[in-house]
Amino acid sequence: MKKLKKLKIKQWLYLIIFISINWLFNSKGIAYDVRGAVYRPDGKPSSETNIWLVHAVQGIFKTKSDMAGNFLFQNCGFGEVSIIAKDKEQRIGGGTFVLMQDEGEIRIYLFNGVKQKLKVYNPNLTPISGAFIRRLWIGEKFCVPMEELAEQGYGWIRSNDEGEIILTNMPSNEFIRVIVAHVDYADTYLPFVPINENKNMDVILQKGTLIRGRVVKDGKGIKNATIIILQKGANNQRLFLPVKTDKEGLYRIRLDKGEYTIFATHPEYPNTVPKEISVVNMIEDEIPIDFEFKGALFLQGTIQLLDGSPCKLAKVAIREENDVEDFTFTNEKGEYLLKSSSKKAKVRVFPPPGYITESLPEIPVDFKDEQKIIMPIIYVKKLPEIKGEVKFQDGKGGDHVFIRTTNLEFPIYTITDNEGKFQILFDVMPEVNPVQFVAEHALRFVRSDFAVDLFKENKTLKVKLDSYEPKQEKFVNKENENRLIGLIDKPAPEIKCRSWFNFKGSSNPIKEMEGKVIILLFWGGFDRTPWGRKHVEEMRALFDLYKSITDVQFLSIHDGTFDDDEVQNYIKEYQIEFPVGVDSDQSDTFTNYTIELIPQSLIIDKKGIIRYTDLEGRIIELIKILRRL
Repeated sequence: MKKLKKLKIKQWLYLIIFISINWLFNSKGIAYDVRGAVYRPDGKPSSETNIWLVHAVQGIFKTKSDMAGNFLFQNCGFGEVSIIAKDKEQRIGGGTFVLMQDEGEIRIYLFNGVKQKLKVYNPNLTPISGAFIRRLWIGEKFCVPMEELAEQGYGWIRSNDEGEIILTNMPSNEFIRVIVAHVDYADTYLPFVPINENKNMDVILQKGTLIRGRVVKDGKGIKNATIIILQKGANNQRLFLPVKTDKEGLYRIRLDKGEYTIFATHPEYPNTVPKEISVVNMIEDEIPIDFEFKGALFLQGTIQLLDGSPCKLAKVAIREENDVEDFTFTNEKGEYLLKSSSKKAKVRVFPPPGYITESLPEIPVDFKDEQKIIMPIIYVKKLPEIKGEVKFQDGKGGDHVFIRTTNLEFPIYTITDNEGKFQILFDVMPEVNPVQFVAEHALRFVRSDFAVDLFKENKTLKVKLDSYEPKQEKFVNKENENRLIGLIDKPAPEIKCRSWFNFKGSSNPIKEMEGKVIILLFWGGFDRTPWGRKHVEEMRALFDLYKSITDVQFLSIHDGTFDDDEVQNYIKEYQIEFPVGVDSDQSDTFTNYTIELIPQSLIIDKKGIIRYTDLEGRIIELIKILRRL
């Protein structure tokens, strides 16, 4: 029997519970059984335990475990599934996965936990009663859709008259994410709440502006349409839950200041044209926004491997000429069905990990007078392995050459061997093609840019390094001009960490490392955004590049709000070998370096002076400059 694994979020899989986007077709006629068992923290079966299965399209199912802890859900369709278990002692457990076959060996382990208190205030710092938890994420393991489960016997979690929300049995040495809601305030998303029963997490709700309207088709209100809200800026990191319309097609939600894109979706109709709104102040009583669904044009097709077998879980996206977007995933037969409200559109295919389309992935579509188009079969094949060789101008092999992609959201890094050879393996098909690379020597001012077209047969690449003049400007990226500007050309402040990992030096490493160029990273293991992970992965790769170079040193400081055990778990998870210091309980180091946003990197010269804080895309170049001063 296997332990329930968490869903790993990849570029090709952007799944959100309760947003049903064209999966009804793909799950039609395909039903699976989900079997498993629930276990108490001591490892014994947990009987009479409530278990909910939350399906992205079909909704919520509930059952109870038998005396042996076993449970069964039948006739579940293809799609994302979350399983949540809760016993009489209020202990919980669960997991999230993509259901694409019968599952008969699911294990759910309940855990003993601690209390975590949230204190909810209005902008005047007056406690708010009646606030409730809409969503609760237990680390990266699973999501508890509180609002939906409340009506299915899970129960509401609300703030009392003192504004306190008490979350019981939260896992220690872990973090949670929550969305706090109130009928009179805008939803507030807390992306990171470290579990600490001795610390309250303060939550300030903003009044927000009321957004309300109606969704119709041919003048009639559409029940259970979903309103999707996306906030512009900040890489769309802010999360807003979808809102359902009532039986009359009416909806309402409160939004804080910001720029938003809003549209409506429903399994039976194409998505509506997105609407842009700007909430600039809280004076407006409300902003009315209505949506109308149009008649559907249908696009049907199949995706196969080269041997003719079906390609499951390929993402197929459509973009109409009116900027309406939608997507679906192929079912176990490799079939997909997309809807369009426009006669002209573009279809793009994103195969599952390890595969690439045989030809260009974007296909123009013109329905003309057709109601339904049957697409030609789209074939996918294994992603190619990129091999190459780097040489200096004199023809000798370029060892110690750092190679990285420059146009991917999730960069790829590699280092040449002693003969200048390298190979690159892609996990998923990149969203851009060709893929741009830069190869740069660790010690000499030579580098080369090159590109790889993944849809063409690539022979062994030949990359020749050219000399270049280094740029010593403090800032080359405009968006970084004001970050830490007060620290530049001044002695590096003292580092005060309560503990260190991968480091056996003194408590004052900056002074101890005089005579070396130091790359210093401020980070937090909880930051799993592409931007956050990029900095950690780049630091890991650069540490490997320079670990034999004695006058280059890497240091990092982790947010001190975490326990040491938590930080150590992040170090193991990310396979970090460079030194990691955990900031003091008072965040002395973050304060000394005026760190307000993470991740943040900077470079200190051999005399202990901070020289650069704008490192994006040029760390190696700056290291070489400072090594020669």
